Amino acid sequence: MAMKIVIATLNRDKFQQIQDILKDVPVELIPSYECDIPKSENPGPSFVEKALIKARHAAKCTGLPSIADDTGLTVDALGGAPGIHSSHYAGLHTSEAANREKVLKAIVNLEGNERAARYYCAIAFVVHAADPMPIICQAHWEGLLLKAPSAGTVGYGYDSIFYVPEHRCTVAELTQAQLNQYSPRARAFRKLATHLPSLNSASND
Repeated sequence: MAMKIVIATLNRDKFQQIQDILKDVPVELIPSYECDIPKSENPGPSFVEKALIKARHAAKCTGLPSIADDTGLTVDALGGAPGIHSSHYAGLHTSEAANREKVLKAIVNLEGNERAARYYCAIAFVVHAADPMPIICQAHWEGLLLKAPSAGTVGYGYDSIFYVPEHRCTVAELTQAQLNQYSPRARAFRKLATHLPSLNSASND
């Protein structure tokens, strides 16, 4: 019997991506937006701590194992900002475009490698809300910020301004298949996937 796992996200596109990444793992994934789970406060000061808080919250509300991730953009010239505040860098109720614009304005006079940035993702898996040994997986993606958004349509957030030198395009210009292979979220979830079959077997013993 496949282990049921709650994915702590309200983002349907993110849930679909996670399903695609874990499609070969014998687990049943349930999005938190189908479980009527109230949003957690997420007060953690780091990507890892925020992911863990979200995972424990979802596990507490459902009584099921839970996975949560926290992903964001860090810009060297901005001292690591927007970091954990990536999704609301320009304000709690502003748009993704406003977030991008705030970042670009802050580095408008910088050139070349001065515009270095990285996407970072941390994932936390807990068997139950008080799990004393959560599984934490992390990955990052090095890149440079463009001066204006590209025409790409894949992804969301800062993807249209995050240029990946190894692919010679922005994240938004990659295919969905490439995104599911190379993004830090995809790579972090693949690390987690190596742990899930054994956990599933243990739960059925």
